[in-house]
Formats: sequence, C-alpha cells, structure tokens
Amino acid sequence: MNVDEYDYLFEDSKTLLTGPELEFFERYGQALHREAGHRFIEQDEKTDFMLLIRKGHVIVWNPALRRIQAIRGEGEVVGETAAIAGMPRSATIEALDSVEVLRLSGRRYRQFLGEHPGRRSRCCGRCTSGCPRPTSRRPTRRSWPPSSGSRRRSSG
Repeated sequence: MNVDEYDYLFEDSKTLLTGPELEFFERYGQALHREAGHRFIEQDEKTDFMLLIRKGHVIVWNPALRRIQAIRGEGEVVGETAAIAGMPRSATIEALDSVEVLRLSGRRYRQFLGEHPGRRSRCCGRCTSGCPRPTSRRPTRRSWPPSSGSRRRSSG
C-alpha cells in the first residue's frame, strides 16, 4: 500500500502535544509497535484507550460503508472521543505501515485533560463538533479495505 495514493485525505495538522504535555504521554502511555494491517480499534467495540501516533500512519475507516474517513500520522491522536465518553468506537483504526504509538487509558487521558484544560478543545474539538465525520474529499473509486488479501488483527 502506497500511503502517497491517499495524500488528499491528510488534514493539515501539527503535533498537538509539546513539552510537559508530551512528557505526560511518555510517562503514562504504553509504547506499542505494530506492522501494517494491524487493527488497533474495531468499529462498534467498547474499549477504554486512545492512541498518540509517534511514527507511521493509521487509516480511520468505516467498514459498514467501506469508506475512508481520514489518515493520521506522527503527533496526532486517535480514539480520544470514545476514550473520554466511554461510547462504542465509531470507526476502525488500522496501521497503514510500520507504526509506533503510545496507548493511553481513558482514565489517564481524562487526567491529562484535567491537568491541561486548554488541550480539551484542541485535542477533542474536531471530534465534539460532529465526529465521526468523513473527509470532505472522499475517494471516488477507492474503498477500504482493498479487495485483495485479508487484514489481520491482534490484541492491544
């Protein structure tokens, strides 16, 4: 899979966390390394964690609609809304290439937001204003997953 084929799905974003905020994730987060095809989150499952992507790319997609919602990369967070609200997952999140993440429990993420109240609107604003929201530039001929080959899933 060539990530560049989907470059129009990348939103202009910058690393959301700096300094002491990033140190919080480093201190409390569980470092994970997964290869392409690993599913971190399945749509509709109820889990209590979010991910900070340190390296690589993940795809956020809706299996029921076979529609790509976004591609996220280094410095971005995914899964934060369900981790905060305790609701079922609104999308599947899958590694597009070799990915390193910090996995933070919902409890710790709520603690982080309590200690850094200005981050709530910046980290969660895009989700609380209508998440899940598909990208405005939907692929016209591309659906996900690709029809050839199967995707694998492993825990954690």
